[in-house]
Amino acid sequence: MRTSITTLFTLVLAEFLLTNQASAQIKGEIVSTKVIWDQARINRDSDIVRFKDRWFVVCQEMAFEASTDAALRVISSADGDKWESEALINSPTPKKILYRPSFSLTPDGQLMIAAQGAMRWENFDKSKPEPTQRKLAMAWFSKDGVAWSEPTPITGPNGYALNRVVWNKGVALGFARGEDCGNWDINLFSSPDGKRFESLFARHFDNETRPGTLAMIVDGDKVHCLMSRYNANEVSAHNAAWKTGLLGTAKGPHYDEWEWKPSNVPFAHANLLRLPDQRIIAVAGLTDPEYHTSLCEFDLATRKLTEFLELPKEWHRVNLAHHDGHLWISYHEVHAVKDTVHLAKVKLELK
Repeated sequence: MRTSITTLFTLVLAEFLLTNQASAQIKGEIVSTKVIWDQARINRDSDIVRFKDRWFVVCQEMAFEASTDAALRVISSADGDKWESEALINSPTPKKILYRPSFSLTPDGQLMIAAQGAMRWENFDKSKPEPTQRKLAMAWFSKDGVAWSEPTPITGPNGYALNRVVWNKGVALGFARGEDCGNWDINLFSSPDGKRFESLFARHFDNETRPGTLAMIVDGDKVHCLMSRYNANEVSAHNAAWKTGLLGTAKGPHYDEWEWKPSNVPFAHANLLRLPDQRIIAVAGLTDPEYHTSLCEFDLATRKLTEFLELPKEWHRVNLAHHDGHLWISYHEVHAVKDTVHLAKVKLELK
């Protein structure tokens, strides 16, 4: 009887896996990887974009782990092979390190970097209330990716910083999450120029269900937000009890009425990229049965994430761009000697 049950379970599992694999309409193959920046002790949290027929990557750069002078390094390449430094952007605020930079392209043809500035926990008096501006979002603008503007503060609620900024019909949009009186909330901010942001929408969560990362994508006059979430009561020192994510949808120009529906799987984080044929790829940190990062096809109508390529576990903070039938992926690896920023190319086969 035990053998029969085991056999039945194996057949059911195999059928499930084959069915899930067959539903993917995209295939991917990693064709190359290389280190593109390793000049500091710590090089991490990269993002990639195609701008003016060149590749640009921005990353966090620090001399050592506990450094208070974390800056942003911008590098570029014409072909993805040879890379050169274009700029080093330092924090304008004492004791606030810069991290989690992300690119966006403004309607007037500029390249925008949004990053979070944060005061290290050890740098303020723990006997006093946490400073409201311990965290701050800042933005920089450039016409060529080389010369960058002075920083513009763009702050989220209670000092929490904006996630990645997206543009729709000339308006910059960005979600932020923060804590308010023991409960967690998300706020949607908008700006006509990427510099002056105002709150459009807020949703509150009880302390048991906390919002995680938020990734947005534009769809005509609509904006969609894919949000991870977890059960705060079950968080241990090394693990979070991730719940099924939520997809929120709202229509412009006000984006003040949102409809939220569950995705098909739990995930820890996700980022979204629309291909030229309008299909959407997500890079997601999936948590079932165990944590792994994968490229997935994402269907807005069904809210379904379908894996088509699991990525190596050494890849951290994976971000995507698309060009010439390939995904161009920036990520970093953590090593004992130094952290390194990498570029990978994934060849896509679209059914």
